[in-house]
Parts: sequence; structure tokens; C-alpha cells
Amino acid sequence: MFGITHHLTLKPNCRGFAYLRQNGVPASHISAIGSNYFELLHEANTRGFKAGIRRLMHLFEISPHPLNEEKAIKAYFSGRAEALFDVAERHPLADRNLSELTGGSASRTQPAFIEVAPLKTTPPLSGIAAPRR
Repeated sequence: MFGITHHLTLKPNCRGFAYLRQNGVPASHISAIGSNYFELLHEANTRGFKAGIRRLMHLFEISPHPLNEEKAIKAYFSGRAEALFDVAERHPLADRNLSELTGGSASRTQPAFIEVAPLKTTPPLSGIAAPRR
């Protein structure tokens, strides 16, 4: 949303903090989001990362303009976030009702348990010898 040129603090008087709250992000998540943001901001500002983005832009014949570089960086991090947040695809059994971001509640004191039926086992086939050791 803000790119790597805006250095956000994610404190209550910060535009990034206001943006998150306006979009329904629970206050309890902002510390973790801030930690992740500062780590990725540092990564995006390293010489190696910028050189890699410029190399990719050159390979795809994208003009080396600062706005194009910013767009390329945004696309990189958006793709990375999309892959990480696609929980339903990666974890089909995850109960999304347990997350504050997907409709659950942080005040839930008891974990939800899923009752699983015992596995049905079949008796060993008769007439088949056990392997020798």
C-alpha cells in the first residue's frame, strides 16, 4: 500500500496503523504485522535485493525507471504474501473460524477440537507369510 519509500512506524499516529485499523485488522495483530513489515523493509532496501529486482527488470525488458522498480518490488512482495496467506489451499483442514482475521474471536478460551472417528483396520490376509529378517 505504501511502498518501500514510506517508512511507517505502525504506532497509533501512523498512517499505516490507521490504514490497518480502518480495514478491520485487530489491534492484537499489529505488533506482528509491524515486525514482519520492518524485516521485509530491511530486505527490500539491501543492495542484493535491489540488484536482483533490476536484473529481472532487465531480463523482461522493463524500463529501469524508479516507479517501475517500485512496482516490481510490490509485485514480488504481493506474490509472496498471497502464497503465504492462501491457507485454505495449503491447509484444507484449518478451521478459519479460529482466526480473528477470518471471523473468529481472540476471546475464545477453549480450543476447538475436531472429533475423529477411529481408523478401520483390516485383519491381515491369511496365507501370506511374514517377511524374513
